[in-house]
Amino acid sequence: MQHIAKNLVLFKAGWLACVLGAANELAWLGPLAVVLIAAEHLRTAKAPLNEVKLLVLAAAIGAVWESALVVTNVLDYGMSATFAPCSGATAGAGEFVSGMTSLPVIGIGSAVPLPALVIASKRFNGHAESVPLSLQRA
Repeated sequence: MQHIAKNLVLFKAGWLACVLGAANELAWLGPLAVVLIAAEHLRTAKAPLNEVKLLVLAAAIGAVWESALVVTNVLDYGMSATFAPCSGATAGAGEFVSGMTSLPVIGIGSAVPLPALVIASKRFNGHAESVPLSLQRA
């Protein structure tokens, strides 16, 4: 449970660094926070390779999804930063191009990648209590 609480705090701190960095033209802040948080996450994993697979998958899905939102003019970012749409836009990290249609599009579109990541996290959980010995760190 302590690991989950730590992950939650680090995730929120990373999200905040991404949003505030994008809103204040500090493009380096978000990526730096993400690298440091990912390194800490991998450092504590029982099976780091599984966690790397999950991180790469999450990054790929996020990049495709966020790019699709920009290409279709649903969202516009001042600079690249993944964010929770409402609060990120309020902080100045991006804006809804399509007005009120943006939120339903984002919500419906997230209905596929988010459950896919939950399923993948069960398969590639490097922090699970029952990680096979062959996958555990030596």
